[in-house]
Amino acid sequence: MQFNQPMFVLQRRINQPLEAVELVLCDPVATRSTSTVPLGDGLDLALDRSFGVTFPPFGVDNASWCAPARVSTRRGRTVEQFDIEINAWDGRSTELLVRPRAKHPHRWSGRRMRRYFEVAHATVPNTSPWEALAWPDLPSGTSVIDLNADQPDTRGYVDPSGVRWHADRGLGDSGARASDLAYIMLRRPYRVAIHAADMLPEAP
Repeated sequence: MQFNQPMFVLQRRINQPLEAVELVLCDPVATRSTSTVPLGDGLDLALDRSFGVTFPPFGVDNASWCAPARVSTRRGRTVEQFDIEINAWDGRSTELLVRPRAKHPHRWSGRRMRRYFEVAHATVPNTSPWEALAWPDLPSGTSVIDLNADQPDTRGYVDPSGVRWHADRGLGDSGARASDLAYIMLRRPYRVAIHAADMLPEAP
């Protein structure tokens, strides 16, 4: 079975409300299409045009904003092209999405796919410390999560919203509430649509 483009979307959560992010990213003066951001390894990120409203369900409040972007070498060779989109995640945070601008990304080779994700991850590094939290961060053999265990070590986690993992003790701030855990573990759902033509064998 082949997966369609939604599987190639990279998602991040920004711990700031959409209104605050809009003031920065959606300002055509601050994010001109001529502006570039160095990503390291000789690559630069540039917007092809400024962010624009793509889906205003009720006017411009809580709208989706999108801008086409490209990553190029210092010599001007384009490495990747994608769309950067921001939406309201909830009342106090923003969702950031990166989508490839390609017709058939599911046909990419393994090398091509790795290159895309390496560049996409460099473009939008973890904006929330909780985005990188995974099972390997918990004690080995964990079947039931113990919020008083030393692991995960959250002492280096800086979250402006004050969200905490540990209940009464552990390596990091304690005093977690049920709402903190819900916030940490929340992931936006995605619906994967696969066209029947992608599942049928090619005609002889």
